[in-house]
Amino acid sequence: MNAYVTLLINESYVPGALVLAKALRNNGTKFKLAILLDTSTVSAYSQNLIKELYDDIIEINDDKIFMPVDLVTRKLGRPQLAVTLTKILIWQLVQYKHIIYLDADTVPLKSLDHLFERFASQKPTEVVASPDIGWPDVFNSGFMVIKPDPSVYAFIKNYSEQGEMVSYDGADQGLLNEVFHLQDHEGYNWIRLPFVYNMTPSTLYQNSPAIERFLYDIHLVHFVGAIKPWLYGSQTGTMFHDMWWKIFNDNFLEVDRVKLLSQKPKDGLNLKSSSGSTFTDTTSIASAFSALNVEEAAKVFPWEHRDPVSATRVFDLT
Repeated sequence: MNAYVTLLINESYVPGALVLAKALRNNGTKFKLAILLDTSTVSAYSQNLIKELYDDIIEINDDKIFMPVDLVTRKLGRPQLAVTLTKILIWQLVQYKHIIYLDADTVPLKSLDHLFERFASQKPTEVVASPDIGWPDVFNSGFMVIKPDPSVYAFIKNYSEQGEMVSYDGADQGLLNEVFHLQDHEGYNWIRLPFVYNMTPSTLYQNSPAIERFLYDIHLVHFVGAIKPWLYGSQTGTMFHDMWWKIFNDNFLEVDRVKLLSQKPKDGLNLKSSSGSTFTDTTSIASAFSALNVEEAAKVFPWEHRDPVSATRVFDLT
């Protein structure tokens, strides 16, 4: 039995986990959806919504794993990421033969089911993942294909306890890259997927020409960083944030949306877009992006919106 698995360890990521599940369902997955859930930090209301969408709820209240908070704070400035090391629990989920792990701030635009067959012969000591943006040459741990194995879990856990240098960023991505890629651990290996399987729209590389050229190759969008779509509001002027809000608005009742966003911006409740679109294939993606006006959303970054100015000083270099 194969499964998609995500991790939810606080209330603030509930909207993301719900949209992730809806996107997977809309794309027609035939596999189970499972969630590692800290029920002590997620409200009963949110848990009921989660149970409607996820097949397996795996409570991790007493099983969470932390990197040293001071280390994550010093290296990344985000102490809340210390608990993300909990995601290594996926290697313990031996009830599943094969797992596609997804962070709760990801949204698949196409079915990912083919990856289970494509990597059917994958070894437990191998991780399938896309490269992170820019340098260094490492993989992003927000989307991974893995085979559970208790011995691999034990190896990762033991390695994580050997001091500061086990993670270059102080968090799970640094640790997992050290284990599977950067250090010479016999048999441990990173199998590289193209960047379009884990596209991060908030980075320098994702300029408008690249988006225009590779738009319909994108399998998954990953909203990295501290600002998530459900915190940002809907009217951001970027197609991918608007896409997230469309899935949220089309698939959840207004009473649930209001409740989920009661402490967050609510303007996304009024996003106007055609209903009924799923992101199942290139046709539906094209239709959805057409409704969102891709050309108007081509300027992704704040510095791309500056008004043109004339030069104040000219040098003659001849």
